[in-house]
Amino acid sequence: ACHHPLAPGEGQPHVAVTGAAPEPGGSPPPDVRRALILDAAELLLAEQDPVTTSLEDVARAAGTSRPLVHAYFGDRRGLIDAIQIRVIRRLDDWVAHGLQRATTPRGRVAALVDGVFSFVEQEGEAWRLLTSSGGLDHPLLHRLRHRWAEAVAGGDPA
Repeated sequence: ACHHPLAPGEGQPHVAVTGAAPEPGGSPPPDVRRALILDAAELLLAEQDPVTTSLEDVARAAGTSRPLVHAYFGDRRGLIDAIQIRVIRRLDDWVAHGLQRATTPRGRVAALVDGVFSFVEQEGEAWRLLTSSGGLDHPLLHRLRHRWAEAVAGGDPA
């Protein structure tokens, strides 16, 4: 199996949001604020049941207001969907890391399996969050599985 010494994520969750210029008045730009809310929500939901965690809980963890969380994500389902998408994208990064280097069908299968298991090992909390929140049935993950199957069968990792 392939081993990834400098694999994506390095077990660290989420987005680094440094160096962003604050808006006038001192608050960060909307994309940074959204990422910070997602960071806090992902950490909170890794510790608590996603089904029972409220937008108020997320707002408190993010140091912001419930109306602001609601403005960015709509409802709790919208927030969970946004978190699932970021976790699935990180999973795809782990898999793509190996698929891009694999040169044989056997190597592509090994890269796919190793990428998924490496993600689970290094980002266990994110994996548990994905599985406990219904993320294994997310449409993005369905598309990725189809793309991964094509990459394994045809050798195109893109």
